[in-house]
Amino acid sequence: MSTLFPGVYAGQLGYNQITDLSDGEQLDVPKGTQFALVQAEAENIRWRADDVVPTASVGMVLTAGGEPQGFTGAQIRAAMFTPVTGGAILNVSYFG
Repeated sequence: MSTLFPGVYAGQLGYNQITDLSDGEQLDVPKGTQFALVQAEAENIRWRADDVVPTASVGMVLTAGGEPQGFTGAQIRAAMFTPVTGGAILNVSYFG
């Protein structure tokens, strides 16, 4: 068990690796998720959490191999992800 953010106890609830990411994909978030860490692997990925599907050129960028991006439980439930190019892999760890 670890503390990822000050004052927040972080028990891991699950992990996903999506290797066949489709445009506007939403995640199946485990019940009780309070926050998540998301990282792009191999290729960049774009995301949005405002009910608009990201495209290969519009949306926030997750840089392949970059630092994991933190999301609250509400943000990760609303987020949609789109690969910038083929071969993108999305890694997600869920915490409660």
